[in-house]
Formats: sequence, structure tokens, C-alpha cells
Amino acid sequence: MTYEVKQAIDELKFLLSQSKQPAVRNLLEGELKKQNELLETVAPPEKKAIVKSGTRTKKITNYSWEENLKYVKVHVRDIKGADDVIDQDNIEAKYEDRSFSVILRKVGPKGLNYSLAIGNLNKDISLRNAR
Repeated sequence: MTYEVKQAIDELKFLLSQSKQPAVRNLLEGELKKQNELLETVAPPEKKAIVKSGTRTKKITNYSWEENLKYVKVHVRDIKGADDVIDQDNIEAKYEDRSFSVILRKVGPKGLNYSLAIGNLNKDISLRNAR
């Protein structure tokens, strides 16, 4: 149900951005408020990233991005020992309205973990299209 509520919120935000009539805007804002309140009641508690004790997690500081009107791609650079493509099962991504975080697990021969967290984005992330 959480996913459906988030989709409704995304669509309401889009409709609100397109609306010009005050009465329609008021209706959309009221429904958006209801959906946000519903999301708070149905959303499961936040999961914290679990990293085995003894396994180090390094912060990713060297990255870049490419963007267009539809998407933003983040390119991570200079991870020592990550000569191959990282297995999809070892990538954990979490998206919120204006932030995201990524954890790369078991990278390279030493099996290190890497994390990247970006907050305060200029615009909301379309949660239904995030991957």
C-alpha cells in the first residue's frame, strides 16, 4: 500500500504544478495533505543499513552526474579493486523526496563496503521511476 500512496502523492504533486485555478489547487493541496498523512500511518519503520561488524564502510567522495529532463545518472569513480561490474545484489539504494543514498557491498578482493548519500536535491525524485 505504501507504494500506491507514494504514486498518488507524486501524481498529485505533478497535477498541482500544472494547475492554475485556485479552487482546483486548494482541492489538490487538501488531497496531497491527506495522502501524506496516510503515508505516515502505513509506511513501515525505516530500515537501517546493516553492515557486518569488522567490515569497513568507506564514504564515496569522488562522483559525477549526468542529467537531462527525464533522469539523472550518478557515476561513482575511483573505487579501488572494483575493476568489474558490481553485482546488482550488492547494491542497495534508498530514495526519498529530495535525497538518496547508495551502499555498495563486498567490492573488490577485500570485500569492502562503500556508501554515498546525497541530500538537498533541487527537485523531488520521482519515486516510481527511481532505480
